Formats: sequence, structure tokens, C-alpha cells
Amino acid sequence: MLERLELGCYGSSLLELWKYNQTVMAGLSKEEIVDKLNRTTVSPMTGHTVQFAELLGDVKRDWSGRIVSAGSLVTHWFVHVNFSEVDSDVSGNAAGTEDWVTENAVLWEEKFLQIVAKAKRELSNNETNIYYAAGRSYGDISEESMFKDMDKLVYGGIVMFVYMQLVLSKFSWTEFRVILGSVGLMSVGMGFICGCGIVAAIGVSYGPVHTSLPFLLMGLGVDDMFVMMACYRKVRKANPDLQLAERMGLMLQHAGASITVTSLTDIVAFIVGSITVIPSLQSFCIYAAAGVFMMFVFVITFFVAIFTLDEIRIAGRRNSFLLWIVHDEKSTSLWCEYNLMHRFINALYSKFLLTTVGKTLVIIAVVLMTSVNVHNLLKLRQKFDPNWFIPEDTYYNQFVVKTHEHYPNAGYEAMLLFGNLNYTAELPNLIRITHQLENRTDILHSFSSWVTSFQDFVHMHYDKDVAVDPLSDSDFRKYLTKFLFSYEGGRYQMNIKFATKLKCGQPAPNITVTTMDFKFRPFKEREDYLPAKYAVEEVLAQSNISTGDHYRTLWAKIFGNWVTDEIIDTEIYRNISLALIGVMFCSVVLIVNLQICFWIFICVLLTLVNVGGLMQVWGLTLDLVSCIALQLAVGLCVDYAA
Repeated sequence: MLERLELGCYGSSLLELWKYNQTVMAGLSKEEIVDKLNRTTVSPMTGHTVQFAELLGDVKRDWSGRIVSAGSLVTHWFVHVNFSEVDSDVSGNAAGTEDWVTENAVLWEEKFLQIVAKAKRELSNNETNIYYAAGRSYGDISEESMFKDMDKLVYGGIVMFVYMQLVLSKFSWTEFRVILGSVGLMSVGMGFICGCGIVAAIGVSYGPVHTSLPFLLMGLGVDDMFVMMACYRKVRKANPDLQLAERMGLMLQHAGASITVTSLTDIVAFIVGSITVIPSLQSFCIYAAAGVFMMFVFVITFFVAIFTLDEIRIAGRRNSFLLWIVHDEKSTSLWCEYNLMHRFINALYSKFLLTTVGKTLVIIAVVLMTSVNVHNLLKLRQKFDPNWFIPEDTYYNQFVVKTHEHYPNAGYEAMLLFGNLNYTAELPNLIRITHQLENRTDILHSFSSWVTSFQDFVHMHYDKDVAVDPLSDSDFRKYLTKFLFSYEGGRYQMNIKFATKLKCGQPAPNITVTTMDFKFRPFKEREDYLPAKYAVEEVLAQSNISTGDHYRTLWAKIFGNWVTDEIIDTEIYRNISLALIGVMFCSVVLIVNLQICFWIFICVLLTLVNVGGLMQVWGLTLDLVSCIALQLAVGLCVDYAA
């Protein structure tokens, strides 16, 4: 009879109180709803013990503790996932951010999101709103956000193009560097595309963090072009009679060392970063190293070739915009013969910074800023939250914000997982683990264990205490089947996996995996949640489990954040130290001047200290993106110092 019963979807909803009967619910008054909610502790749908109050947020109670109103209501639908059927080529790992899931579950969630989005549009008003999310939401939005900043890339390109004209051009009809600036930005784009293509070909995934890579390459590439132009002007001024080909050769001879130092040190810094165990950071560093290398190749080849052709155009007095128009010497002037950026920098340095007063003020400012920022750096907070990668205007971010607002004490779901053990012999150890963790109310919000419920069941029906009186294997299997098909133990069927199907009335098969569910308290700072994680791990380590495969572990989805924090804490100093060593070695080899290299090293240290200190002043935290920025700063400082 039991096996003929119809199976149903598993959910968690206040509507269970009336078995989803719309006719009954339509005639309910507010008093009847409140009364039913306060009196019911067993779900009329499943027969299991349920705390319906946990579905409510901003709960208000009267003097007797009776719930009278609430500000929010949450409903959960649970989707079954058979991980052995997950195909990562079809679904389950979009941009490296989505949960692993089967294709059917993905399609169900897609339809679910469509239905609730429609309900939000039609039912939301000034008093009530609907917020929603699904397991695929984070992956979907992360994947979409990777290409949402394309408009900003275009705007950034326009701003950079204008800036390049101010630096590279002289304001005459023939010496506007419109073509050269366009080709320079094109070289950056070619380097980005080729670098991504090469890395993607070897199977490295492209993630949301990588959207900043084009802006990074744009800054590095344009800087190389400025160095070339500055060297070319010096060569032309010192050797006005040389042929164009010889001038370009001398320009590359002088600028080549600086460009090579720039690119090589950045590549070394990113290669060091790629040894991290954080997949997203590792992927970004590999893409960045490949992008910098390919951009370097295009700058010293393609850009130099167009630079040469542009010099031929200028020598022929051809118009910068309309190449077929040739100007005479009197008609080339448009505004002034000098580029504005050159005049501004020259005036700043000669009139202020290179004076005795200017040098003194600079040194005093550096000493004061560094002293203050050393103090600030010691107070810099470290934290990582993947929700920072989600745009604020998305439905998922709104759901997360409202959940934290209305359910601040919900905690973080976690589980203990045990492997193929002799559970008959290990029951006392499992009960001991349960009691130890139930007593840790300082770190755990709640704990649900099948072994203590099983202990109570056996004691009630068979007058045996399994913690003291060992069961025979046959009794354990018989009692376990009765427990899992009982009112008290039916809900724990999902916590135990058997070698074969569990059948009512037959001894339980061999257990392959069991879990115990619990919730961590809603910690906010790493000083709280990392010690809590270590405390649970210590309980497991001291559990004295000695049978079967000895396997036991702790798992929680939130560990993705917590472990990243833990790794960043240990890796950031190691990676920055290794990057400093590698970059300074390259500088010594390429610059061959120990005194210059020493001052470069000082500049790098001052930059890292002051950037870290300013992060603390601005209220920023040390996270995944900060690690990338600090490693990049090592390479960039060498470039500018050199």
C-alpha cells in the first residue's frame, strides 16, 4: 500500500497548512490564518514536524508570544539533482559560477523564473512586493554581466583616444595622430582577442572578473605607445638628418628596453598570480599574462609599421583626416605647433617639482603619507563576497538584500557528511558528535541529526539506549527501517543513502553515505566565521571514527566565500613577495643598474603600502579584485619608476 502512494514535490510553504486548497483558503479570515499558524507544528501535507514561524520575517508577537503579524513570507521549492547525470557541456557551470545541475532542473528553474517574474509585474503594488531567485540565478547574471560593460569599454576607448591625441599630436592639420591613435587602440583590442583565444584554446574558462581585462590592457598598451613617441621625438631632435628607417630603429633601440621591462614585469607578476588555488584568480592571471604578451607583440610590430607610415604621411604634408589633401608649409598650422600635454608636464616640473622647494615638499608628503598609511594598512579588513559581482539592479541582488533585511538570523546551511562506515559500531561516536555540536550554540544556529532521533525512537519503542547498549547488526537494520518509515523519522530518509533501495518491512541495506544538517550563525566578519569552521572541523577530527573508509567531512555552500578569505589571507603576501622577487630580477637583468633598481624597489614598496592604507581609509576591504590590483601594481610601478 505504501509503495502505491503518489509521490509529490517537496516544498516549504505556509500554504501547507491548508493543503494548497484554494477553495478553503479563499474563505479564510485573518484571525483564522493567525490561529492556524500558531497552533500547527506538524505539516498536514507531509506529517513531519515543521516550524512555520521560520518562514516569516519581521515577526511581531503579543504579550503571550503568539504571532500576530509578519513583514515578509518566504516559500521554498526543492529541485532534485542527480549529480551522476550532470553534463557540464549542457548545463551546470556557466562562466564558472553556476551550481552543477541536470538539464531538466535547469529547464524547470527557467520556467519558474518566468512565472514569478510575471507574478511580480502583475501582483506587486505599494503594499506588497515579490522577490525571487533560483539556483541558476547567480550563474545567469554573472554570465550576462560579463558583457554588460561593453558600453563602458566604448566610452573608455573614446576617452583614451582623446587623451592619446593630447599626448601624441601637435595641433596642425598634418600632425594630428588620428590614424596612429586608432591603430594603437586597435592593437590593444587585437592583443586582447588573440590572448583570450590562445588561453581559451587550452581550456581555461572565462569568468566575470575578466571584464576588467580590456581596460587594463588599454592602459598598458597606450603607455607603451607614449614611450615610443617620446623616444622618437628625442631621436628626431638629436639626429634630424637620419633616414626614417634609421630613426625608427634608434627609437626602438631606446624605447625597447622600457617597453620590454613594462611587459615582462607585468607578465611575471601575473604568472606568479596564476599559481593561486583560487580558480577565478588563476584564470584571470593567465588571461592577463597572455593578453599583455600578445599586446606587446602587436605594439612592436603592427603599431610600429603604422607609425612609420604615419611619419611618411607627415613628411608628405598630407592631411590627418583627408589623406588626399596635401598642405603647403603655410596652411598646415591649425592652432599651435606644440602638443598641450608636453607643455603642461614641462611647466609643472620646471616651475615647481624640480625646484628645491618642490623637491622638499614632495619628500615630506611621501614620508607623511607613508607613515599614516602604514598605520592604516595594519587595520585593513579582509573579506570576500561573490555577491559584489552581481549588479545592484538585478532581481537576484534585490532578493539577497531583502533576505538579509527580513531574515537577519537565518544563518548559513551546512552539513556533516560521513562515508561508508560500520554504522552499528559507530552510533555512539555519532551521538557524541551530535551532542558536542548541539551544545555549541555560540557558533551554531540549529542542528538536526538523525542519530539522536533514532536513539529516541529505539528508546521509546524498544526500551534500549543505543548510546550505552550496543545493537546487533540485524537489530540496527530492522530498527532503522522502522524509524525511516515512521512519523518521527520519515523526514530523515533524504539524509541517508543506501547501497540498494530501502523498502518498508525489510532490513535496511548497507549505508553508503549519511549527512547531518545544521546552520552556522549569521556571522559577518572573518574573525567570527573562520574560527567557527575550525571548531566544527576539530570536533570531526577528534571523533574516533575507526571503521569503514573513515570518511567524514564538513561542507557548506558559504565555504566558497570563507575558504576564499582564508586563501587570500595566506596567498596575498606570498604572491606579492614572489612577484616582487621576479619583477626585481627582471629589472636588474634588463636595466643593469643596481642603484636604479634599488630606488625602483623602494617605489614599489611605497606604492603597495600607500594603496593598502588608502583602501582602509576609503572603507574598502581586501578581496579577490584587490589581490589582482596589488599584483599588477608591482609590475606597473617598475614600469613608471624605470
